[in-house]
Amino acid sequence: MAKNYQLLIGGEWVDGENGTTPVLNPADESLVGEAPEASERQARDAAAAAQDAFPGWAATPARERAALLHAAAEKLKERRDRLVPLIISETGATANVGSRMQVPVAIARLREYAELAVRDHDIALPPNATPATPLAPGGLIGGVVARQPVGAVATISPYNFPLVNQAGKVAPALAAGCTVVMKPAPQDPFAVIELAEVLDEVGVPAGVVNIVTSAAPEPAAALSGSGNIDMVSFTGSTGIGERIYESGASTMKRLLLELGGKGAAIVCDDADLKAAIGAIASVWGFHSGQICTAPTRVIVHKSRVDELVGGLEKAAGHMRVGDPNDPKTIVGPVISAAQRGRIEGYIDGGAAQGATLLIDGRRPEHLEKGFYVGPTLLTDCTPDMTIVKEEVFGPVVAVLTYDDDDEAVALANGGDFAVLEVHKPVLDYLITDAGDNTAKEQTFARRFIKHQLSDFLVFPGGWFGHLGGSLNCDNAGVDGGIGLKTGRNIDACFGHDHGVDCAVSVDVGAVDAGFVGKHHVGLNLCRIAGRQPRGLVSLKTHTMTYPVANGGAKSGVFQRIQRGIIGGGASFARSAGGDSGVIAGLQFFQSGRGSAG
Repeated sequence: MAKNYQLLIGGEWVDGENGTTPVLNPADESLVGEAPEASERQARDAAAAAQDAFPGWAATPARERAALLHAAAEKLKERRDRLVPLIISETGATANVGSRMQVPVAIARLREYAELAVRDHDIALPPNATPATPLAPGGLIGGVVARQPVGAVATISPYNFPLVNQAGKVAPALAAGCTVVMKPAPQDPFAVIELAEVLDEVGVPAGVVNIVTSAAPEPAAALSGSGNIDMVSFTGSTGIGERIYESGASTMKRLLLELGGKGAAIVCDDADLKAAIGAIASVWGFHSGQICTAPTRVIVHKSRVDELVGGLEKAAGHMRVGDPNDPKTIVGPVISAAQRGRIEGYIDGGAAQGATLLIDGRRPEHLEKGFYVGPTLLTDCTPDMTIVKEEVFGPVVAVLTYDDDDEAVALANGGDFAVLEVHKPVLDYLITDAGDNTAKEQTFARRFIKHQLSDFLVFPGGWFGHLGGSLNCDNAGVDGGIGLKTGRNIDACFGHDHGVDCAVSVDVGAVDAGFVGKHHVGLNLCRIAGRQPRGLVSLKTHTMTYPVANGGAKSGVFQRIQRGIIGGGASFARSAGGDSGVIAGLQFFQSGRGSAG
């Protein structure tokens, strides 16, 4: 008999007032279970419960909060053997992804933030000689910035990594002293409900952790518009992020928005094609292409396009599509029939606009049931094609060619996302045989507008344009980055910060940002910080911090690239040294919504 999943509101487990919604296994379309459908009233009740519980939880000693997070990690570990099959069945993740990158990473995040909970997060300000004014006497004046928890946080997660993503939002919030209302994606909410059960079982006080689930948009909208919610942390589509942005504006919420992406891999004329093909193929079908950091635009020098495309064709032949429970499977199903139809629409559109459909992964013939799309490769693409400009969120790669570096930069910077990552020899991949010629790498990379950081190594600062942003309502934003794995993530959950350098951003690189399973060769980056002008800055009455983001790398990744409405700059940092330290990136500017592109 299927488990009866419920909502957690103010310490009470209750049924959804709007009944239930079936959750289907993407691999065979069988019923996984019935998810509770929360009403708008229940969402508002959950927000009120979180707000009521906030003062007591914020006053709870940090060591007690840490102990509860450690206990939750142990309890989650005890459920591992049951959770992994559940996650595979509701998400369609392959056995490799489900067993190595879903439950274990969630456990690790709970433990990490438990340790961070007991650290001192206040900021000491160095003494500064201050002249006397009519308002106050002068002197050598210093100070301390006391960090305070934001309040009640709504954590809204996507369907690709539901448990991991919620753990990465909930754990730092609880560690900082915030209370939470979890809202998982409707396609696969069960593992997140299990996380709420675990937190309840270990003794987290009533109202500190709440969860509502619904396939309808109204409960989530009720959370983002509620005066009882002080902050919304959202990972998902750009369209939904825009609506949350608008909804949160009326109550001046702090917003952390991790939105879409359209990664680019630039393959230079001197590239090691074996490394290039391996890097691209390793994420082409990873989690069926349902990751925002995949390099789905391959921008290759015309002199190497035939070799590269031939290599990608061969690589696709080794990417087995099928049952996610089979350990030999590389590409499992996408999340739903609707998402499969959306991906197929992009493929149809690309072919209709003139692209060559070299590998067609639609409806694999050997699979009668399930929502499958195999690796798909479109060549002869042009920048104006929809398949090149918009996020597909499936195992689809579009290949474009270029003649010189200027054209490569223009192609990579085109569109609303223009996300780039840097690996060794790779830019989200810059693939070149630069060797020790760091000047070439730096000159090339400084010309990019937008950039992401490595997966699991996220700095304070921001994404740009349609990637997402964060809004700090205390008029002095610091460390507004979404948290995935580093200690800086907890900073987003503190509400009283100080602002500096409001018109510049600090670009930083990092060393040894491990991403298990991608097998990238890694670019040895870091410890070089470069300041770049933001571009056009419109001074308003609140502070906006545009985040930094996650993009994949095995060993060391580049840093980020920022953009204002006009102009903007980029900074690339590389060092042959092995220092594993990281310079935290800070980015601030006083602006209205329109001042960041």
